[in-house]
Amino acid sequence: MGKQGWVYEKVNGKKYKFYYKNNEKVTDLTNILKLKKNGSNKMYIEVNRAAAVVTFYLYDSETKKYDIPIKSATVSVGRDVSTVAGAGALNIYSSFTPIGNYSVCSNGAAVRYSLKPMHEPDGSTVYARWCTHIVGNVYFHAIAVHAQSHYALSSSSYNKLGGPASAGCIRMTVADAKWLYTYAPTGTKVSILKGNKAKPGPYGKPATIKISGINYDPTDPDVPDSRKKKDYKAKKMTGYMKKNGTKVGYK
Repeated sequence: MGKQGWVYEKVNGKKYKFYYKNNEKVTDLTNILKLKKNGSNKMYIEVNRAAAVVTFYLYDSETKKYDIPIKSATVSVGRDVSTVAGAGALNIYSSFTPIGNYSVCSNGAAVRYSLKPMHEPDGSTVYARWCTHIVGNVYFHAIAVHAQSHYALSSSSYNKLGGPASAGCIRMTVADAKWLYTYAPTGTKVSILKGNKAKPGPYGKPATIKISGINYDPTDPDVPDSRKKKDYKAKKMTGYMKKNGTKVGYK
């Protein structure tokens, strides 16, 4: 039968509590843990800046630690690895994701936006979905679009997921940013670490989708599955996520 259910295992010297189904490790425990939307999930968020990976953990009442990895997300972090501007003073001279311990929406501003205008250094305005405040001008958010539309995404920006590319915020897919917005309560601890590119986290570094010739996020639940399926067959993207969360073409 192989592994079934909960199993404690070590990854890179640290012990975690994983869930197996038919000997396969489940890498998204949202439903298994029965997480509550906008509820009181006791979570911890860790950002591995070097690897450009975010891992979400749930508190384990047995070990008294945040050692149950809920899921991981591949992201884009700030282009700079150092700054003189300070964590709360990001500006045209600084594209830095600050290292430190923060928390969701409780560092002086309890802020979440389903759609937030953001001003670029060149004076233009972009729009970011599912924004969750961390510190200063730094947010978790979906990759910004150039208009208030699901169909205004830059493919070049999307294809940079997995490395340094932002002005300091932590860019995510629509699916991952919306998940964080929905399940991470205000006050959830956020640790941004320098990290290690070779050790992205207990689930490794999740695969990313590459797109060409389309102007939307393939994980966006508001884009019809039929359109995604058609563009996937036309090889305009290497994978997509259905409205129900099922992944096609990638894991």
